[in-house]
Amino acid sequence: MIRTHPAPKAPTRLFAYGSLIWKPEIEHIGEQVGLARGWHRAFCFRMTRFRGTPEQPGLMMALDRGGQCSGVLYNLPEDNLERQFGKLFDASSPISRPTACRAGSRSRPPREPRRR
Repeated sequence: MIRTHPAPKAPTRLFAYGSLIWKPEIEHIGEQVGLARGWHRAFCFRMTRFRGTPEQPGLMMALDRGGQCSGVLYNLPEDNLERQFGKLFDASSPISRPTACRAGSRSRPPREPRRR
């Protein structure tokens, strides 16, 4: 993911739209309200691990094309991106390949991260 950064000179931000909003799991240096246009939340991620069988896969929320989705944009520190993404997409994760997308924010400065 890091080696194929779509805009390597731009700051790296992670768009969170579900459980990552209340439990970020990664270090971040700021956050702001974000909007991903062209994507919406849907039960579209079919999985057999943890939630179903090959005959009857379970469904998990994910982003699907079309519409828009509100969420949080986390500003990530540039010095350890590989390790941060490794926390999110480790071997136990059902998500094998993250997708880069454009997400906008309201015109206000990022807030300091909440302390856990």
